[in-house]
Amino acid sequence: YTYEGVYHSEFTFPEMRGLARKVRRIGEFMLKQNTRRKAEIALVVSEDSLNFCALENQFTFSGQYIQKYDSFTGKSVSWPEGTLRFTGPMLSGQLDQLSRCGAPFDCVLAEDLEKHLDDYKLYVFAGCLRYDERFLKAVQQLRRKNVTLFWLYAPGIFRNFDRNINHMQELTGFRFQMKDELPAETYCGNGKFLGLENEMLRPGFHVPEQSGVKRMYNYTETPFCGYAERRDPDGALSIFSGAYRIPWKFYHELAKRSGVHLFTQGGDPLEANEALVTLHARFPGRKTIRFPRKTDVYDLYHVRKIASDTEEVTLEAPLHSSWLLYWGADGEKLLKELKDDHE
Repeated sequence: YTYEGVYHSEFTFPEMRGLARKVRRIGEFMLKQNTRRKAEIALVVSEDSLNFCALENQFTFSGQYIQKYDSFTGKSVSWPEGTLRFTGPMLSGQLDQLSRCGAPFDCVLAEDLEKHLDDYKLYVFAGCLRYDERFLKAVQQLRRKNVTLFWLYAPGIFRNFDRNINHMQELTGFRFQMKDELPAETYCGNGKFLGLENEMLRPGFHVPEQSGVKRMYNYTETPFCGYAERRDPDGALSIFSGAYRIPWKFYHELAKRSGVHLFTQGGDPLEANEALVTLHARFPGRKTIRFPRKTDVYDLYHVRKIASDTEEVTLEAPLHSSWLLYWGADGEKLLKELKDDHE
């Protein structure tokens, strides 16, 4: 954690207590304002589907590098990301990349999907290998809405306890064929890939030619389609990707295409609700944050107003600095409470 570009190990205890007190004050103010979250992206995961996954203890290199902090030097180093071969990149691997796409997202249980049919513009279905009648009915309702449904790997291969490739078509609208093995990567052209290098899908699923489906990208060095799109008449855009390790830049473009409001563009970790935006500078430099409407903007860590009646602000952010901006109602009141507490 950083504050004004300073590592936490350099804080004195009084400074840490002061920061904690400030954050508590902000949280109490949000509760009084009844601040809502209002994310427009849902990462849909299924608890039941985990029962249909093989036990894995094999780690693999995901093809991505993470930033790891060296507590002795106070600097970060690039570190290869090791993860469980399947469930790592399929499930937890989505969290890091979605958090950097420029918009907040919620995690939604597939078993509760019927409660969230009007809440989001983009639904990412990760690890939803098994479904029942309730889930199918919820998806059928979503397919009649103007939303984006992004399906990964083998959605719905199990219907209840029956394993059949035809179940995938009933759930998603795509017709599939199965092969014993396919690369866990698709080539998107211009040197861009989705998925994992040097890994295989066992089994793998591809999309043959069919009416109403746009076959776009093949599994690497194969003639088999691993990325396709279709649109239900007057309804949802459905996308299938057999490769399940998705980079943040892809999610950024998919969110933009789905009409999701993007606060940032540059791949820094971000969270937001209808009154707060917090950003951590994974990279140093100028950061532009865009708001859904014109608003006054307050820098809460530095207890100051930084903009009036604007739709965007630009910050000069040192590497690993963290920012907490307020853009809700009664900002002057919140600022006064923080100043009074500081004094």
